Amino acid sequence: MGKGPCLTEAETASILAYRDCGLSMNEIADKIGRSRRVVQNFLKDPENYGCNYSKSGNPKLTERDERHIIREASESGASSSTIQRELDLPVSPRQVRRVLAASEHLNWEKMTKVPKLEDRHISKRIDYATKAMESGPRWKNVIFSDEKKFNLDGPDGFQYYWRDLRTEPRTIFSRHSGGGSVQVWAAICYHGKSEIAFLSGRQTSETYGRTLQEYLLPFADKFYGSDFIFMQDNASIHCSNLMKQWFEAHNVELLDHPANSPDLNPIENCWAQLTRLVYANGKQYHSVEELKTAIAENWKRIDVPSLQKLIDSMPLRLRDVLLNRGA
Repeated sequence: MGKGPCLTEAETASILAYRDCGLSMNEIADKIGRSRRVVQNFLKDPENYGCNYSKSGNPKLTERDERHIIREASESGASSSTIQRELDLPVSPRQVRRVLAASEHLNWEKMTKVPKLEDRHISKRIDYATKAMESGPRWKNVIFSDEKKFNLDGPDGFQYYWRDLRTEPRTIFSRHSGGGSVQVWAAICYHGKSEIAFLSGRQTSETYGRTLQEYLLPFADKFYGSDFIFMQDNASIHCSNLMKQWFEAHNVELLDHPANSPDLNPIENCWAQLTRLVYANGKQYHSVEELKTAIAENWKRIDVPSLQKLIDSMPLRLRDVLLNRGA
């Protein structure tokens, strides 16, 4: 009997992730649609398994790459993952962190916050990534959405950064509750972005429905008509019975997005870019209207090619979820 088809990168990552979640070999085999023997043979020696994928070459950083890494960290304070992505480096974020940690001029002054993932979140993220890697949605037809809060005094947690110890430390003024804030909603897709919706007052299912009526439907109709999939987070006002009825009445297909997964929503990268633009050079604002103007003007600066690059990254995001065992 001939040899069966090789395990794919997604399958090998899924096996390791499911094993770390405590699943049996039979359960893993059922999850990925392979035989128990294939799973067993792979787990005996994952590194040398004949069907396991291998990375070609052993990419290394040049001295020029290391200079660019240190300069980028000094100027932007960005994380190692962001630096690796922005500079398109052929190595992992871990290797970028080694360069940063070895520099006598840099000091990381706060750990990055991440959502608290419970076992059920991790399991659902692995399930989602596995299924989407094999036969996921048409990412070019998905509309990704999210809300975001902007403070007059600057973004929450933005006070921490990669500081160049050769320069004076950055300072900002601080007011109660950030001096005031602005809440916005927006959506992106492969072909463009929606208008920014400025939200006011306490948000409910009723106000959320009105926001989607005014901003989502015209945006979707412009590019897709009714042939699109809508991604939203799992906030209670988004998943209420009232909103389920709204989506059904408007024939909106929803993406089954796992909870606590901002890394699987590319609009988060748009928020990060918008935040850098709005608060460039430590900019702070004296009024809500001034902040709204800055948000609206800088939202226009996010171009379609950058959106396409983000959405094209979805298979890589899914792969990274599996390689990180659901984290």
